[in-house]
Amino acid sequence: MSDDLSLGYQITLQLMPVLMILGAFMSLGANFWLPPFLLICMCFALVVYWFYTMKDLRFEWKDVRFFILPTIILGTSFLTYYHLVPAFYDQAYHLQISNRILDRWDWEPTHQGMDYSFRPEIISGIAAIELWLTGESSIVYIVPTLLLISTAWSIQHAGEYYSNSKWGFISGVAFCLLPVTITYGRTMLLDVAVAGMIVSVFHHLHLISKTNRYSLIMIGVLSAIIGLTKYPYLYLGGWIAILYLLRKKTEESRYIAFGYFAIIALFLMKNQIHTGWILGPLQSQISGTFASGSAIAADSVTYSPRIFLIDFVEQWHIVLICIGLYGSFLIAKRQREYIFNFWLLILPAVILHGYILDFGWPRYSTPWFALLCIGLPAAIVHSNEEFEERIRQWKVPSILIGILILTFLGPMFQAVEDMGPRSKSLYDERKNWSDIYTDVGYELDEKTTIVTGKDITMGLYSQTPCFRYEDPEYSMLQAINKFEATHVFTQDLQYRYDIDVNSTFLYGSPIEPVKVFSSNKYVGRLWEVNQSRLAESDWWRNSTIEINGSGAHYGDFIWLENGSKFDLLEYTAIRQIYETNSEMVLEDIFDILTQNRQNLLCDSVESCSEFSSSEHLEMNLAVWMTKTDSA
Repeated sequence: MSDDLSLGYQITLQLMPVLMILGAFMSLGANFWLPPFLLICMCFALVVYWFYTMKDLRFEWKDVRFFILPTIILGTSFLTYYHLVPAFYDQAYHLQISNRILDRWDWEPTHQGMDYSFRPEIISGIAAIELWLTGESSIVYIVPTLLLISTAWSIQHAGEYYSNSKWGFISGVAFCLLPVTITYGRTMLLDVAVAGMIVSVFHHLHLISKTNRYSLIMIGVLSAIIGLTKYPYLYLGGWIAILYLLRKKTEESRYIAFGYFAIIALFLMKNQIHTGWILGPLQSQISGTFASGSAIAADSVTYSPRIFLIDFVEQWHIVLICIGLYGSFLIAKRQREYIFNFWLLILPAVILHGYILDFGWPRYSTPWFALLCIGLPAAIVHSNEEFEERIRQWKVPSILIGILILTFLGPMFQAVEDMGPRSKSLYDERKNWSDIYTDVGYELDEKTTIVTGKDITMGLYSQTPCFRYEDPEYSMLQAINKFEATHVFTQDLQYRYDIDVNSTFLYGSPIEPVKVFSSNKYVGRLWEVNQSRLAESDWWRNSTIEINGSGAHYGDFIWLENGSKFDLLEYTAIRQIYETNSEMVLEDIFDILTQNRQNLLCDSVESCSEFSSSEHLEMNLAVWMTKTDSA
């Protein structure tokens, strides 16, 4: 797609499109039942063919400039831990998809009311290649790093095209030093990668010959892959085709649309097959967009355009933003196609995230961060031409703008270093929890199903089917029955739902303590579903027990504080009692039931039948009941 015959130039220019196609092969191929090994072979064949097409090219000294950005990326990695932080939440979801692509498991977590996977799968497809090569299931370092480097190179290429090869790298440097890039650039989140894809496709759209139909079809294919990488950009290929059509470029529009709809058709077919609806995975985005529209109509938005702009501005100094805008203006002044091929194409996404959606994060703005970075070197190169000959001769504007850029890039390096302690804290927290989840997986067999608050993350590291609570009123019972769970896992810290530390709720639920898992200060607890108690749970749920005094009741469990009594319901009996002079402590009772049952006051219906509460009024009691055969 470019006439430059340098090997370094072509590799760095084409790397992002190649990665995009690899991801599409893996994700779409797996959804149409192609074996993982065949998909891997296809990907390796594509890479070999790619290198073969460049067999006559040679590395030149000028290509050394392409080592600047990888050096900065790898250098800043010594200042923070973000690239080492274990994948949690959405990142874990993406790696679960990678493992399903490799046929390592077939269960899918439920999320946002859907019982099927709805996350985009392109990045997961690329990551699956690394997981296949390394044998890992939850650790990827090469793919996120490669995606960030290819993103930086894509920005550098666009920056060079609109300035020159001497200063174009500055656009990539500025992007790599943004807080959002440092934090998320080498992770399994999608935003930085999709920014690189957008810049790469927009740049190739500008480079290609308008008569090269195969290149135009490929632009359509790549624009569709951007949409499959992050769904808000599904509009992109169709939008390009429409704008070309409006500009009387009918033939180009037709070729782009052909490539775009060919991939989208496969995506829709896959959705129909696996979810029963062609828009299945988009259900969450569609409902969220309508909800946001309702919030705008009712004037009750929480994420306003003002917050969107504040998040955008806080990523870098206002001076750099102004220089980027000035440089973009200078580019547009010289090449009007720049407005069309870059900013007009991204405009619907800016409106969607900045005005329509009632939620957002700074990382959602990563694509327009990238586009604005392109204006920085352009401001240096083209600013001279805006002044008279005497000033232009001394290059005063270029020198001043260059000094300003360097002045405000410097603090960005310091800001990266300041992020180190925070990233270390996050790394320690997630490393400990991931170790706990992994240990739980070692403890269980392949027939296990777990209910837990952090289901997606725990499922990845334990490699065990994990599902979360859904019913706010009867959360435990509903989840156990729906997912046929065998175990429950709770956390003493960083839990999603407070039922994890609700002792009365847990000990009154049909689960029994099994084992404590800990790593430093982080503690998790594994419970096993008791089928006998589960069979009685509906009866206990609809029963009311009056406590004379102070205490708490849930299910078949009662906590009695000293001096308190209760009357057993008809056809019930006490089966277990723990006596203590302290408050109800989740940890203490758990330890007694798992390691020191001899310290129970009684541990069977028979031994508890002789219990008399009047003899223990000075103590606090934890009492478990059961239905008798006569019930």
